[in-house]
Formats: sequence, structure tokens, C-alpha cells
Amino acid sequence: MAHKSADRHGFRRGTVIYFAVDFDATAEEIISNIVPYFHGVQSRLAALGRRYVAGVYESRNVCARVSREAFTAWSFVSGMSYRFSGNLGYPLPENWALNQIKEFRFQAGDDSFALDNDVHQPGADAGADAVGSNVEPLKDYLDYIDRVYRAAQNYPGGGDPSVLVLAYLRYPHYATIAWVELAGPHFVDWIAHADKQVGPRVTQYRDPSLGAIIDVDHFGATASGVLWNARGTPRPARGDFSGWLGDLASFYGEWRAASVSYPSGYAFCQARLARPDVDSTFSFNDLIEDVDGHLIALRTRAGTPVNTAIREHLAEGGPHVTRFTRFVKERYGTSPDGIVNAARKMLTNGSDTFVTTLRTGVIFSSAGGTVLLPSALPADKLAAFLHGYAEKLQALAQAEPN
Repeated sequence: MAHKSADRHGFRRGTVIYFAVDFDATAEEIISNIVPYFHGVQSRLAALGRRYVAGVYESRNVCARVSREAFTAWSFVSGMSYRFSGNLGYPLPENWALNQIKEFRFQAGDDSFALDNDVHQPGADAGADAVGSNVEPLKDYLDYIDRVYRAAQNYPGGGDPSVLVLAYLRYPHYATIAWVELAGPHFVDWIAHADKQVGPRVTQYRDPSLGAIIDVDHFGATASGVLWNARGTPRPARGDFSGWLGDLASFYGEWRAASVSYPSGYAFCQARLARPDVDSTFSFNDLIEDVDGHLIALRTRAGTPVNTAIREHLAEGGPHVTRFTRFVKERYGTSPDGIVNAARKMLTNGSDTFVTTLRTGVIFSSAGGTVLLPSALPADKLAAFLHGYAEKLQALAQAEPN
């Protein structure tokens, strides 16, 4: 009904719909009723092509729990409900977009009525600013990608336009010597040429189905690395490290630094891995960028120009709706243990000396010092951490339409 009504009223694709839980829910009710309800919301929105994004309206605790377990993108916190137990002693979830803080009387001529005063978090969802418009919400980003691709086609120095585009997207944050080894050169003359041809950079966009803020340079770095190191070549680990493996190594370091509070790697993954409401070294938007970068690089490697691959991937009802299912199948296979086995191999294998050295540096940097590396950790402790990662990917895939 919410999807049908929003569509009928002309709300744009990507609009966040805040589904309300407007009562003081207990911990038991959150588990037995509310989280399953939001799983149903997500499943139905996915089946309808994810035209709209699911948000949650309730107390701080309910918003955080639903965001963690049902992956709602944004929270509208009923902050002025000070008697709600879910607001007592709980912090604001990091994905709060709006916080309802005070009710006041609004006077309009002879009419007077109660109106809520809400606070908005800068950079978060600000609600809908128009209806009845068919403007593509990703138009600015997609047009930007097309401009970069045209500049690459016209570049006097030549080269594969798709490779050049991804090199441009990742520049300058992912253009160090290490990134040249991981994802290929960034072509200094090409960057200068594109800067003159393309205009201002588009650095972020909002994912149309999950509502996360996507960093274009991180996506570009992942896609560039996967494209540069095609699976089946002698250096496939470098493609992985440019995306999910690099983030998982960093997250491993974060866990080991917090191991006194989180002796279980599985519990740490539940608490901090890829959650919309928690900022970590492997955030929800990081995972989306890794997955999309991988999938779009595969399309490009198969012969589709990268600007076309991006546009088709993000189209309404396009492959982004089943991105996690596709990623798991392509990278890890159909075996239930495929994710764990691949992640263990990539975190412990020493066959590529460059990746081994870089992996160690990333782990130590994230940990803030020297910690036990994955290869030195007891097997059962590492397995619990890897199962936490696998379970997160599987939960996101299971929430997608079949």
C-alpha cells in the first residue's frame, strides 16, 4: 500500500518511506514483531523493484535495532516521546535523519493546530522536495559518467576508455604507488585532459534502492582493481584487495584492537559490520561500493562500456536490486562455505608478496599497532569472524527477490 500510494502521488524513485512503530515497544516485541515486520517491508519493496527506500520511525533503540537487523537506510527518531523506554539511555543511531524534539502550536490566521519541530542531520535524508516529477534521481551522476567516458574516447593519448574512466573516478584518493600496483596507472596526462573536458566532479550519489550515500572514488577504485586484475590472471588477489578484501582486512584490525570488549569476532561483525547505523572501517556503503564495483567491472570486462554498465546497473528494477545475490554467486560460488573459505584464503595466503605486505600494513594501521595476523590467530577464532562476514552477506542476499 505504501509503495502504491507513493507512486500514485508521484514521489520520485529513491524516496525514503518511514514505516512507523508508534508505541513503546519492549525488547521482546522488537524481536517477535517489529524486526520480522521490517523484513517483510524490505522483501515486498524488493519484489516491487525497490523504487522506494525503507526507513523507520520510532524510538532510538527500535531505530537502531531495525537498522541493524533489517537494513533500513535512515531513522526518523521520535525523540520527544521521552517516556518511551527505547529513548532512555540509548544514543541516537548514526543513521538518524530526522529527530522529533518538540511540539508547538502553529497559528495560521484563525486556525491553530499542533505541529512537531524536527531536527535534520546535515547530509542525511531530508525528505521529498517535490512530487509529480519524472526526473531521474541519479541524472547528475549518470550524466557525469557519460561526460567522463566521452572525454576518454576523445583522449589523444588513446587507451581503453573504460579503464581511463575508472582511473579518473578513483583519483586522487586512490592514486598512490600502492594503488598503481593494485589497480593500474592513473595516467597523469589523461587526468589533466579530463579535468578540462568534464567539469566539476560528482563525488557522491545516493543508492536508489538502499538509500546509502555512495562515494564515487571508492567505487571507482574497486571497479578499477577488478578490471585491471581479471580473475584467472596471476594476480587475482589484487582485484579482491581493491574492494572487499581490503575492507575486510581493515575491519579485522579494528576487531583485534577491540578484542577485550569483543573477544568473539562473530559478535563484533554483528555489532559493527556493514550496519547503516554504525560507522566502521567496513561500513554499509563500503560494502555496496565493493559489490557494485565488482559487478560492474565484470560487465565491463565482458565488453560493455563502463558508462553503459553503470547506467544499466542502477536503472529502476536493474541489477542493483539483486546485487548481493549476484556478488555472492559470482565471487564465492554456490557452496554455503564458499564465502568463509575464500575470505580465509585471502586473509592468510602469502602467494602474492605485495598483497601480503599491504594486507599486514592495513591491519596494523586499522588496529593502531601490532596485533596477531589472521594466519597466526587460532583457527576457531578466525572462523567465527569469517562466519560473521559470511552471515552478513547471506542475510543481505536473502532479503533480495528470487
